[in-house]
Amino acid sequence: MTNWEYMQKAINDEFDDGGASQEAAVYYYIECPYYYDDPKAKCKDDDNPTREKCYACKLEWLQTEVE
Repeated sequence: MTNWEYMQKAINDEFDDGGASQEAAVYYYIECPYYYDDPKAKCKDDDNPTREKCYACKLEWLQTEVE
């Protein structure tokens, strides 16, 4: 399996690991899509964003239409 194939499967949650691969791939391999103080970022008012918040924000961004 190539890295490309792994990323596709992980993001699509195709591994039987309760979503662990998806969370790790999104959190570690996808940079934050927002700039500082962007109102769409879930951490805009948070000086210490958590992994859970960052993962949820990136996953939401992945599921939105391209601007």
